[in-house]
This record gives sequence, structure tokens and C-alpha cells, in this order.
Amino acid sequence: MARTPAGRTPIAVIGTAFRLPGADDREQLWRDMVKGVSHVRRFTDAELRAAGIPERLRAAGDFVAAGAPLTGIEDFDAEFFGMSAKEAAVTDPQHRLLLECCHHALEDAGYGDPARAAARIGVYATTGYRLHSLHSYLDHNLAGERDGADWVALKSLQVGNYPDFAAARVAFRLGLTGPTAGLATACSGSLVSVHLACQALRAGEAGMMLVGSAALHLPQATGHRHMRGSTISPTGAVRPFDADADGTVGGNGAVAVLLKPLEHALADGDTVHAVILGSAVTNDGADKRSFAAPSVSGQRDAVLLALERAGVHPETIGYLESHGTGTLKGDPLEFAGLSEAFRAHTGARGYCALGSAKPAIGHLDSCAGLAGLVRAALVLRHGTVPPLVNHRRPNPALDPADSPFLLPVSPAPWPVDGGPRRACVHSIGMGGTNAHLILQEPPTRRPVHVPEGGDRRSTGRARAGRARTGELPAATPIPAPLLPLSARTGPALADAARALRDRLRAGDVPSWQDLVTTLALGRRHFAHRLVLTAAGPEAPPRPERLVAQLDAWLARDRRRARERRGEQQSAVGPDDGRAFRTAFAFEEGPAAFPAGAARGLYGRFAVVRETVDALTGPHPDLAAVLLDPEAPADSCRTLASPALFVLQTAQRALWEQLGIRPSRTTGRGTGCWAASCASGTLAPEDALRLMLDGAEPADADADVPCASYAYAEAVVLHGLAPAFRPAASCRAPGPAVSVPQPDPVLTGFWNAVAALYQAGAELDWAALLGEQGGGRVPLPGYPFQCTAHWKGPPPLARTQARPRTGTSAASPHNRTEDTLTDQALLDRVTKLTADHLDYAPEELDPDRSFVGLGADSLQLIGLVRQLEGEFGVELDLAELLDDAGTPRLAAQMIDERSAAAEQGRPGPPRTEPDPEPRQDRTAGPVTRAELDELARQVGVLAEAQQRMLTQLADAVALLTSGRGTVTR
Repeated sequence: MARTPAGRTPIAVIGTAFRLPGADDREQLWRDMVKGVSHVRRFTDAELRAAGIPERLRAAGDFVAAGAPLTGIEDFDAEFFGMSAKEAAVTDPQHRLLLECCHHALEDAGYGDPARAAARIGVYATTGYRLHSLHSYLDHNLAGERDGADWVALKSLQVGNYPDFAAARVAFRLGLTGPTAGLATACSGSLVSVHLACQALRAGEAGMMLVGSAALHLPQATGHRHMRGSTISPTGAVRPFDADADGTVGGNGAVAVLLKPLEHALADGDTVHAVILGSAVTNDGADKRSFAAPSVSGQRDAVLLALERAGVHPETIGYLESHGTGTLKGDPLEFAGLSEAFRAHTGARGYCALGSAKPAIGHLDSCAGLAGLVRAALVLRHGTVPPLVNHRRPNPALDPADSPFLLPVSPAPWPVDGGPRRACVHSIGMGGTNAHLILQEPPTRRPVHVPEGGDRRSTGRARAGRARTGELPAATPIPAPLLPLSARTGPALADAARALRDRLRAGDVPSWQDLVTTLALGRRHFAHRLVLTAAGPEAPPRPERLVAQLDAWLARDRRRARERRGEQQSAVGPDDGRAFRTAFAFEEGPAAFPAGAARGLYGRFAVVRETVDALTGPHPDLAAVLLDPEAPADSCRTLASPALFVLQTAQRALWEQLGIRPSRTTGRGTGCWAASCASGTLAPEDALRLMLDGAEPADADADVPCASYAYAEAVVLHGLAPAFRPAASCRAPGPAVSVPQPDPVLTGFWNAVAALYQAGAELDWAALLGEQGGGRVPLPGYPFQCTAHWKGPPPLARTQARPRTGTSAASPHNRTEDTLTDQALLDRVTKLTADHLDYAPEELDPDRSFVGLGADSLQLIGLVRQLEGEFGVELDLAELLDDAGTPRLAAQMIDERSAAAEQGRPGPPRTEPDPEPRQDRTAGPVTRAELDELARQVGVLAEAQQRMLTQLADAVALLTSGRGTVTR
């Protein structure tokens, strides 16, 4: 698509997520739209009584109580977002819904792991509900928390509830580093945020922008005695542009969208839901009767500016998602502003249908514009105009027959013939800020370009061909036959498997390449994992085969759950902070090397081609043995050991490119040559020269049993084909994965990859997928494992919360220093920690770090102060992030300092752990991989400490306030 006349780039909407009354996904929302379903309803007397509405008010004849409630707002997966239960409970549910929707919007677009995205991602957010005054979580639910609260508690309430921190919390919890801001223009806030996000993208401030909004009024069951002039409907229904329109009704919801320049989205194979061609924001100024009233001129100018920037004619626009509040005077002003803008270009009539979300889901206040955006995107996608809910006959102040607009009362075909479908979204805010967007249907999605194999052919292949039989394997972008799926907990993984199975059963299944790319590159990889496999490289699997695999896994998972009921499970993986360690064992090969055994890996992976070409350049006969299935039998015998060495060296290079670097290497027989090179003792070129000269290999920890690798999670055996063997300390990786391939070496490689992944290894999936092609497509989002986090009066229609998952129970003592800590002291420290982080004491694992339990600096400050006051010792916040980083270590430090104080001497400033036993390093000096891993772990610890210590500098100053005066 060409740039707009003003040089502004079209912006693609590539991800959406929402929680709206009656709908959590696009399919359900569209069904409701087409059927004209309304989720606005009157509240029952029981609901109003539970919400604290007094009987005298409920019994009043002019009392009106209606709305579009959202259920389950008390539920939240705090552990997924690294929050303690206490922090979650004092955080506005608007902020929590915003977090969930923003994460799911990233996943919907295929960028669920922002840390691996090539582009910087920013976030603009709006929260707040102004239609009902002072109906907030802070005012209604947390009022009691403020009484007698100290500075730390009040600061927690402020950070958890003020709209200033909503966008910053999303950026912090999701790891976003682009421009971040909270915006507030009342009801137009979310659409203004979209406009500004588009500007940030065009200015190059970010590669992608999240725009999110959440609006909840609490209590949700609310009402009022009608007053003349009020914008709230006395009849409890919204009727936009209708003769019976008498006001609006409040709704509740949250929406997030992810935006990206269209050119980049198409190049990256993203799914585009709609294209933003242009947008504009204006203000009414003083051209209106009062501050709260809308104006015709301000709205007209917003539409005219957006049309100009989009470079489109109004007659090409078939649908307009209006603000449509259903007020008797506001609707005619909006209708007049829209009509004047369109008539400035054309006198045509009846070509653009009007719609409004508010009669269906209520007025979502600051979230209203984004709700309109996702509705308009669905209208563009389906090409059908939905009915205007509750519309019967036009408001007499309107003249739709002499206007550009239609007021549909039933689903209708697209009213504009020819050209791409276009739509608008209009939003106005109290105070006069107007926003208008011009949208277009997405272009036809095309496959991501994959370079032709011939373009990447190497000189080594031609060399080998001249030596033997001519053409050897071309670089082949064969799709990876593995489909990964993961979650933080076992129950979440089962939920994810069920959701994916149901999606595959529903039809319209994405291509195998799209599925692999989305799940491998577009999602975070958690500790609990499973792998689905393709039948072979030539034909992607049919959906029913994947469904059968998921059904079989779910059946096994149910059996395992019954067998392990009541047991606590642990997992090794990226979530638990441990580095996954792998040992490489290079085995002795066969007497005769199978001709062409390296052919599959050579054709699939560039690093294998480069390694084989570099080593076999001077030796065309050796290249032929590796790559030609018809190589002479005598060459396969005489060059068996050098060929195996080259293959093993190429496999090691491939593993290292995928992020699997050995913590230990061993060899047996001729495999000692590859082991020596892996440990840095020999250069591969020198080792190959010595082998061809007939030298014997040096011993390299020959025949070391795999069970002796107590410090490794897995061993990769390199014989002819790689194979996986779990070490004694490794969690079982699940059922064995078998990837049928025509090439046994390639088969062994893929099986080993699958097993390593299931065991918890971190893989560079981008390197693994290479140039296979495939884009990012919408798939089911992460299944949050929610539990109730709530303060104050219970919410409306409380849902059944799921049991807490992912919280470890107290583990058995397994450290020698545990004997230094009195059990009563440990129990008390654990209890205080649980109180500050809102856990039940029995749920809290004393060996889990404070950071891992979700504590932030404010909560740790409060804990430090209570520990100091109760036990009479001095502690520093930094110590709870370092030397005393768990409740058990904190109890030990308190015990030591208390004992030292009783003896009249200062306690040790920190506890140095006993040095760990020195490991046998007979295989050689410390490897570079080990040094890199140590540096990485130190860096992670330093970043965590710095993040916690700098979160609020004032908080650290407050900690010392009891020992002196802090001057500002």
C-alpha cells in the first residue's frame, strides 16, 4: 500500500484482545453484533442490596439501576505477572485487566515474548470511569485500607490505583522499552491514544505500539435517582439516534490492540486485522454551550482532518462506528458534525451505515473508542453491516434520508460497491476532545518469502560434486517438524493444550509453518512443555493428526494427575532461574561410514554447510562420503573416522548456534577427536589433519557413564546421529518424541531437540527454524490460572475461582546451614513474610526468593521494618535481595545477629556460604561457555537488585528514618 499524500505510513492493527460484556474473543463478539444482542440489563434488588445500596433509595420510584457488568473481575493470575497476592489485592482491577489484555494482544499478534522482538514496543494506556462519580476500587473497596496506614501502605495503594501508573506497570511487567504514557481525555481517551501511538510509530520512536484501556465502575451494581438533564437513561437502555433516546447506560470492559507500520507487518508475515489510513484529534474550544456539552464544529473538523490525512473520499466509506451515546441532544450534534464533514466532499446520500457499541455493551467511558475500533475491524473483515441495537425510528431532530448515513435495523450487505472496504471510528470526550480514525480492510495475506535454495548453494557442494556424482543437496527450507507448547504450571499447560486442540478442530487451520513460527517465536517458553510433531518434512500434518496427539497427551496428563495427586511437582526450565546444563558425549562410530549420512543436516542448516565445506574443502573424497549416497564403499571404510569427526564437529556447531553449549565434554575412541576440539584443546582443522595422517586420539574422559553427570540436566550423545539421554538430576521430559524423517541423522537430531526442549533447555528457535517461512497468526492466548485477589465488598456475580497454582509448598530441609536456624524463628519469619505478601503461611516456600514470591521494594521495606522491630536486629533492604534472599536465609541472619548481640559483639554483616566442593576438571580448563554462563547469572542478579533498589528512592530513605532524620 502506498504512503498517504502527507507522507504518513499506514498503520496495521496486528493484535487485539478484550474483556467485554458477553464476549472475550472476536468470534463471540461478532456473533453478538450480527444478532443485535444487548448485554445491558437491570440489576436485581439482591444485587443492589449486596452492593450496599440502601433500601430507601432502591424503593424510590425514580430510582434507575442498569448496566453491562463484567464477571470475574476479582480473579487474577498474580504469579504469572510476578506480583504477590497482597500487591494484586490492592491493585485496581482496571490495571489488572489492562495487564491481561495487553499480554494477550501481544500473543494474538505473535509477539508474546517482547524480549525477543526485533523492534522496540511502547504502550499508551487509559483507565478510569467518570460516568459514575467516585465509583472506583480505591474509593469503594480500599477505603478501609487507608485508615491508619503508614507511608509504605499508602504508597502501595497509590501506585496500585492511580491512572498515572497503569501504562508503566504494563511496561514493567511485560518488559516493554518503547514510549510509555498514561493518557486521559475522558471518553475519547483510548482513541486519542491510538492517534498518538500511530504518530509514535511514524516518528520511529517504536517498532510496535500497544494501546490499551480498561474501564470499570465499582460497585458494578449501581443506580441513581433520575435528575432532569442527566445523561444517564431513566429507562435503563441506550437507543442511539432513536426517537426514544433518553440517555446512556454504563458498561465495563477492557481492550488492547497492537499496532505496527503496515509495510513492516506485511514483510514479517503478521496477521493484519485492519489498516489505519489516517486519524485526527481536535478540541471544541469555546464553541459550545457549556464545558460538558459537545459541539458540531469540533467533531466536523476532526473528521475533515482525518479524511485529508488518509487521502480517501467519504463515498468510499461504508461504515462509521459512532460515539452514539443515545442522548436526545447529544446524538443530533454528533450526527450534524459527521454530516457536515462528509457533505464538504459530496452530496451523495445513504451510502454509509452508522453503528454504536453502547446499546450492546454500555458506555465504556475511557475504553469506548477502543471498543469501537475492534468492532469496526470486524465489520471490515466480514463485509456485513450489523444492526444498530435498540433502533426503531430516527430521532426527529435528524434527517437521515437527506444525509450520507443509514441507520440499519437488521444485518445488511456492504453499502459501497467497488474498492477496498473502509470504515471510520468516532469518539468524543467530555471537555471537548474529539478523535476520528479512518480504517481500511487488510490486504490479502501473502506467505513470507523464502529464498530459493539455489541462491544459497555453496562452493563446497560444487567441489564435492566434481569429485563424485555432480549435484549435491541444495539448501532446503524444510519446515521444522516440531510444534512447541508451554506454560508456567502443569494445569496451565493442560488448559493450553485443550485450547489449541479446540482451535484446530474448529477449522480454518493455519499452515504448519505459521503454527510453528507463532508458537516457537511468538510465545514465551515456560518450564512445563510438550511437543507436537509432523509426519515428515514433505507433507505438513493434517489437523486431525495434531488433535489426536493433543488428545493422547491430555489423557496421559490426566493419568499423571491422578497418580501424583497431593504431591508437589517441580520443574527445571527458564522460569526457575537455573541454567540448564548439558554435557556432550562423542561416541565411536561404525567401521564404515554410511554414504551421504550428513546430507539431511547439510541441506537443512547453513551452519552445518559452512562447517562441512570449511573442513572438507581440500578433501573432495571426504565431502563425497559425507554427502553422496552413492559414495564408493572403500572410501566409506577408509574415511569413516574423519567423516564421523566432521559430522560430529558440524553437529556441535549446530547445537551451539541453537544455544546448547556443553558444560562438560567427553569422548570415546575416535569420538575423542571431537571432544578435544569441543574443549578447546585442538582446532578442528588440526584434528582432521592428524586423523588423515593416521594419528591416534588422546584419551578424553573415555567411557564416562552418563549417570555421573550430577551437575548436568542432560547428555547429548554424538555417535552417527545425536541422541538425548537425561542425566540423573533431570526431570523426565515427558513421553518420547519420535519424528519420522527419511534421514536417520536428521531424525536423531530432531528427536534430540524435542527431548531437550521438553526437559527444559532454552533453544534459539529463530536459528532452528532458519528460513522455513511462515508468519504469525492468531492462536489461543495463555490460559491464566486465576484466583480471587480482592478487598472490600464482594464483586457482582462472583465467579468460582480456580485453585491457586504454581505456589510451592514448604520443601524439606536439605541445606546443612538449616540446623543453625531455630524452627520457631523460621516459622515466625515465614508467617510475617506470608502476611506482607498475602499468602497463607502453609503456601509459602521458605526457600523461595522474595523476588520469586512477587515482592516489590515497598513490601520488602515493610517486612524489614517489622523484622527489625520484632527481633531487635538491623537489616538492610539489599540483604533481602542478596545474602538473605529467602525467608530461611533471613531467619538464619536474624538468628546469627541476635546471638552476636547477646554476646556483646557485632553480628556478621553478611553470611558467606560454605564453598561448594571443587569439581573434577580433568577434561581441561574452564570453558568459555562456563564463564559466559557465570557472567550471565551475575548480570541477572545485578539487574534484579538494581530494579528493586531504584523502584522508589524515597522508600529506601524512609527505611532509615527511624535511625536519623532524612532531609529533602
